[in-house]
Amino acid sequence: MIASVPQSGSDERQPLLGRSQDPSTEQGSWFYRARRAPVAVACVVAMALFTDMVVYGVVVPILPIIVKERLGGSSSDVGLLFACYAIGLLASTPFFAIMSDKYQNRRIPMMVGMLGLAVATVGFSLASNYWVLILARIGQGSAGGASWTIGLGMLADVYPPNNLGVVMGATMMANSIGFMLGPVVGAYFYEYHGYNAPFIFCAGLATLDFLCIVFLAEPEKKKHPASASATSATADLGLEEAGESSTGTSKSRQQVMDEDVDNLSIEEAPTTSTIVAVERTVAAISDPKHAQEILDDGLHHHHHPHPHPSTHKHQQDDDANNTSANRVSHETGYGSIPGGSSSSSSASSLSSESAPSSVDSDPTPEEKESEEACRDVSMLEIASNWTIICCLLATFVAASVFSGLEPILPLYLKDSLEAGPLETGLILIAAICPTLLSSAIGYAADRVGHFYVSLAGMVIFAIGTFALCLPRSLLLFILPLALFGFGSSMILTPLLPAMADVVNKNGWNCYAKTYALYNMTYSLSMAAGPILAGFIYDDFGFPWTMAMFGFMIVLATPVIFGPQITHVMAKWRRGSVFARS
Repeated sequence: MIASVPQSGSDERQPLLGRSQDPSTEQGSWFYRARRAPVAVACVVAMALFTDMVVYGVVVPILPIIVKERLGGSSSDVGLLFACYAIGLLASTPFFAIMSDKYQNRRIPMMVGMLGLAVATVGFSLASNYWVLILARIGQGSAGGASWTIGLGMLADVYPPNNLGVVMGATMMANSIGFMLGPVVGAYFYEYHGYNAPFIFCAGLATLDFLCIVFLAEPEKKKHPASASATSATADLGLEEAGESSTGTSKSRQQVMDEDVDNLSIEEAPTTSTIVAVERTVAAISDPKHAQEILDDGLHHHHHPHPHPSTHKHQQDDDANNTSANRVSHETGYGSIPGGSSSSSSASSLSSESAPSSVDSDPTPEEKESEEACRDVSMLEIASNWTIICCLLATFVAASVFSGLEPILPLYLKDSLEAGPLETGLILIAAICPTLLSSAIGYAADRVGHFYVSLAGMVIFAIGTFALCLPRSLLLFILPLALFGFGSSMILTPLLPAMADVVNKNGWNCYAKTYALYNMTYSLSMAAGPILAGFIYDDFGFPWTMAMFGFMIVLATPVIFGPQITHVMAKWRRGSVFARS
């Protein structure tokens, strides 16, 4: 009876407190729930990425014409203007990340970024000289840093790991749709409604997104338990080999690492889920503090195994799996690089994800050792790993060639084929559509091997690049552009999981540093590609520009994928190219 009195009193007082507040802030009201609903966060982030890519794509078919016809600039001026977006993106990304971490707020940086995007877009309509366009383009890139850095972190805050992959897929679909619609929308408004129309439309879209962010409440970070569905997914993808790869339990970490290096050219099919790879990527890139929480949870899981029904058939290998897990101190769902020891990585993922975490226990010696190891690993040390170098080089080649096409294709289509902005925007859809196949490419990479899918993409990318030298009509551009876009997606999609697998096997646990290297490389390539393409186009024309890009791809391929090429050729000679190793 005594214990029930405070509870009763609390129940009676709560409605009085609720009635004294504004109805819109009352916890039971629909408005209160709507502002804090995870689906509202997902919709706002999806709209932010959609808006960012629409604004990015709107200028692709019209900016080259504006620079050359209105301002009397050259092709190299067009390339520099396109590169300024990447410069702004590279400069703003760490600023927004630090701002969000320091003040523990994601909503305000998102509002600042979207408001800045609207202002920068209006700047295009007011530009009377080339340097104003430069500032407006840098402003667009800087605003994009908020959408990518803060927006993806908001998703990781409110969604549990077992749902995050699905949400990320839908969000990135909005991004791809925006990238496809941007050139068409920009060309349509420019051709039928005048110079200012596309920029006014984009400024209005950014303002609408700003109001949606204002409506949203500050997302609350939620600590989510380990995902049972992710565990089931990893088990279904073939963790039967885990016990075989973990038999040498007395091996030191250095011995295991040496064996991984020695086996670089041996193909092993990855056995983990791409969806979980997206989850860990988002957590690591978007919020280093959240990444550290995931790291701590993963470490604790290794010491408190809790079997899941879907992994019952692997229980006889628990001891071996846990031993293998001790050298991988962060749970991931990334597939392995062909030639690496994928089974041990998968075993550690299984043992770590199949247990709920306990946040109250003191750090174990193993946890402290892992945290110290992460702090001791510098970005320079990560960047000196040969496999990481290959991933970054592949990223630079693919992204620089793709971004190099954007400023010169509209110029070539107008000069040689008399195509207007609308025709150019429609033709560009052929290169962008293959990005919608990223999920299927990721699934294939998990099954076949990350570097093998990237190698196939490099071949298709080179074919598409050389083929762009040939067409003499608009319709004949469609197939080469489709090959070009599909090859680019095949190269880039498997690289993030491949880099994570290297970090995983070396026990570095420094995912944020690794993906910072990736983001820096991608941004630099987006800056270098348009500048290089503009200068080559001025002196040699479009066909020779694409031919030089094609030769660059051909020369880089054996450097990046040497072990994979050697292995494929050996299997070809044995007549077993399609047989699993």
